[in-house]
Amino acid sequence: PFGPIHVSYDERSILLNGTRSFFLGGSLHPSRATPQGWISALDEAVRHGLNLITIYVFWIDHQPFPGLPYNWSFPGNSVNSDATWDLATAIREAANRGFFIHARIGPYTCGEYNYGGIPEWVALDKPNMSMRRPNLDWMKAMEAYLEEVIQYLTKEQLWAHQGGPIIMGQVENELGDEKDLEVNHVKKDGTRSYSNATMQDYANWCGETAARFAPQVLWTMCNGLTAPNAINTCNGYGGVSCSEDWLASHGQNGRIQVDQPALWTENEGGFQVWGEEPSHSSYFWGRTARNFARDSLKWFARGGTHLNYYMWWGGYNRYRSAAGGIMNIYA
Repeated sequence: PFGPIHVSYDERSILLNGTRSFFLGGSLHPSRATPQGWISALDEAVRHGLNLITIYVFWIDHQPFPGLPYNWSFPGNSVNSDATWDLATAIREAANRGFFIHARIGPYTCGEYNYGGIPEWVALDKPNMSMRRPNLDWMKAMEAYLEEVIQYLTKEQLWAHQGGPIIMGQVENELGDEKDLEVNHVKKDGTRSYSNATMQDYANWCGETAARFAPQVLWTMCNGLTAPNAINTCNGYGGVSCSEDWLASHGQNGRIQVDQPALWTENEGGFQVWGEEPSHSSYFWGRTARNFARDSLKWFARGGTHLNYYMWWGGYNRYRSAAGGIMNIYA
C-alpha cells in the first residue's frame, strides 16, 4: 500500500524519499503470536499512535531440521487449518494498518529465544565451528541463511523499494568486541580473504554480505560492533545506557549524530522480578511508566528521531523455544 520508497539517512533521521521521518515503534514477534493475537496487538498499536513495527525472524522457526527446505509458516498457531499464517502474511497485516517494518533477521537475534534463534543442528556435525566469529563453517552457514531469508522477502515484494513496508533490515545482534581467541580464522571467497581476522572484520563481513544480497536495503546493526555500511543503533533501558552516554559518545561507531541518525532499537521494559516492588526492582525490566516516559522524552530532546519499545507486545513461547530462565509467557 506504500508504493516504492527510497530509504536513506542523514545525521538527523531516516529519510523516506528524501524527507526526514520520525518513528515511534514497538517490537512484536509473529512467531510468538496466533493470527488473532497478532491482529489484536497491531490494532492496539494503531490506537496508541505507533507507525513502526519491529520484528525478529528466528531461523530455528523456519528450518528446525538440517537439509529441509525453509518453511516460512508458523505451525500450530492457527485454529483454522486452512488459514495462511506465515511471515509474509504477518508483515502484510501490519502494512495494511499503515505500519512500516524494521526486520531484524539475525541469524543470531537473542530475543530470549533458545540459542538466540539459531537452530541447534547448525554446529552438531562441525566440531571446528565457532558461531558468530570469522570462522569458515559459521560464515558459510550464516551466508546461506541470509540468502534464503532475503530472497524470500524479495520474492514477496516486502522491501520498501519494491513498494513493501520494510524500510530497514538488521543483520547480527549485539555483537561484542571481546578479544577473539581463535586467531587462525580464514575465509576465502574468490574476491577477498580474511586471515587472522578480527571481530570487526566479521562485523564488516556481515554488513557486506547483507548488502550483497539486498543492495537497496538500509541495514542496521545494534548495540555493538557495526559494519561501515550499517547504522549503529542502541539497545538499553534509558538513562545512561542510551539517552546519555551513548549519544554523548556518538554511539559505538563514533558516527551517531555525525553522519548517522540516533535510533533506539530496544527501549527495554517488562515485568519486575517476582516479589519485588516495581519502584525497587533490581532488574531493568521492572521499569515504571514514569521512568519510561522520562527517558523517552530525554532521548527525543537530545535529537533522537526513532524509538522502539521492546517489547510492545510479547506473546508466548511455544515448545522449547524459550531461552534459559524464561517462561512460556514473554513480556
